[in-house]
Amino acid sequence: MGAELQLLRLIERDLPNKGIASYLGISEGEVSGRMVRLHQTLGLTRPDDNPRLATAPGSKTPN
Repeated sequence: MGAELQLLRLIERDLPNKGIASYLGISEGEVSGRMVRLHQTLGLTRPDDNPRLATAPGSKTPN
């Protein structure tokens, strides 16, 4: 599974960054970096944009 998809699935479970880091066996800083890249991939422009909402049915995401 791709890292971004895996991250999205963990976000959907409402895990905090610390929980995601623990689950993936990485640092919280690495989770933050992956979140930045995920936001870029999804075209989200604000740090508080929710990637979970961007992938909801009916939303428009970049290919």
